[in-house]
Amino acid sequence: PFETIRPEVERIRNYVLGDLRRLVRLKSGGNYLAVALITCACDAFSNLKYGKEHQGARFFADVVPPEWKPLAGALYRAIRNGIVHLYETKLICVNSQKIDVVISWRMKPHFHRSADGKQLFINVKDLAKDFGAAVKRFEAELKVNLQLREIFERSMRAGREMSVNKGERSEWERCLRALPTAS
Repeated sequence: PFETIRPEVERIRNYVLGDLRRLVRLKSGGNYLAVALITCACDAFSNLKYGKEHQGARFFADVVPPEWKPLAGALYRAIRNGIVHLYETKLICVNSQKIDVVISWRMKPHFHRSADGKQLFINVKDLAKDFGAAVKRFEAELKVNLQLREIFERSMRAGREMSVNKGERSEWERCLRALPTAS
């Protein structure tokens, strides 16, 4: 039943959406930080929904407007990979045209183009609202879909552990022994 996973569902929802709410309440700035949080959280929610890592574009497709769903993968990579790896969005090349994905705090409307057609504006506040709605839809699906709950539980359990490689074990043991104990 849903009750068995409720604590984990609420924990991840509250942590991600709570942090996101704090960011978008700022008067200015934080746009890249907020979008990095959204897109990285899409990786987590996609893993919990589909049981596969590195598939954040799949959950991001639930965040973008319906007409953009077929383009969610490229848009996700341009935003997430650009910001996470370069701290700048990637240009999307469509034939000879280069589209600059601009992350707007408040000034530009969501999913609009500049007059010259060279910029695609993504409004952080609107993206945050749409992301929150996608998370709530996912939670509602979890309440009624046993198979989805099983994927969530299995992915959460598997994702919380990692083993160090053989070459690191002795160093981990040495460092852990050397740490002072908290009282």
